[in-house]
Amino acid sequence: MACNDVSVTLGRGAVLAITGPNGSGKTSLLNLIAGDTLPDTGTIVLDQMRIERWPVHRRRRNGVSRSYQRPVLFDEWTVSETMQFACDVLGCESRSAWEVPLELCGLGEVRDASVGELTHAERKLIDLALAIVGRPQVILVDEPCAGVGEAAQQSIIAALLFCHTAWQPIIVVVEHRREVLRALMALPQYVHLGLRDGVPTEEVMP
Repeated sequence: MACNDVSVTLGRGAVLAITGPNGSGKTSLLNLIAGDTLPDTGTIVLDQMRIERWPVHRRRRNGVSRSYQRPVLFDEWTVSETMQFACDVLGCESRSAWEVPLELCGLGEVRDASVGELTHAERKLIDLALAIVGRPQVILVDEPCAGVGEAAQQSIIAALLFCHTAWQPIIVVVEHRREVLRALMALPQYVHLGLRDGVPTEEVMP
């Protein structure tokens, strides 16, 4: 799905919720911001730097992070090895750089478990924890609560709210669950973007 005529300007601490029917371009927009897809036209600017041609790893090191609908993880690694690898890539030397996100997402008790042994909800949580490592300026989360139960959903909401309070990142979230969106609506600088067929709409979530 292509995205057309999408123009959004977000400042520090802004929360952008992207909604729309399946196939409307929500994940495509995240892919463009994160660098998984390069745009044919248009610009993406971070701190006055044009980044639309930057690869994913360069954007991540400069503060653009994301989680995925379907986490891509190494099943043979332990949770702690997975988190440590993220820190190594980002140059975070302190052990707390991955321990704090892990605890924040409620996964401290499974740190020594193999990723392949985790439940779907735990995999979603570790993916979010990975996205939080390094206190990124921009956190993109793609349907973080899809397929998880109430407890995991509350952990995800709590983690996002904590991040917003702790260092005021821009948070961009694609989510269908209205209770999750309502929790984010309470935050200052909440912005809503509806998409349909890759084009912004005037849709407003109740």
